Amino acid sequence: MITSISARIKLELSILCAILNGRVMTKNYIVELTELRLLEGVDETSFLKAVQKAYYNFFRKQKGFISRNLLKAEGNMWVDIMCWKSREEAKKAADEFPDHASYFPFIQMVSPIGLQITQLEPVSL
Repeated sequence: MITSISARIKLELSILCAILNGRVMTKNYIVELTELRLLEGVDETSFLKAVQKAYYNFFRKQKGFISRNLLKAEGNMWVDIMCWKSREEAKKAADEFPDHASYFPFIQMVSPIGLQITQLEPVSL
């Protein structure tokens, strides 16, 4: 099972998301953080191709989509960070993704054990 990333690190990742994409962001956005592991035997190159297809053919075309960053941790753990203009737009995309052609090639490589999706809102410090 994947150990959850602390709230402080999640906040720092949302800031990183904004910086990496060169966008000036207000406090009105959502960061969707997905922690996942690949199934045993899945080729990393194949997984990255599936992620790229999902990004280009689905996510970047969705209303409210701002950016995406994929990070690899030690072992077989990955963190997918997506920024959205609103929680509603993130939810709509998440609801529609399973019906898109790029969903199955992606999801068939991901272990359901430890899969965790968290939506985060920025806070004023």
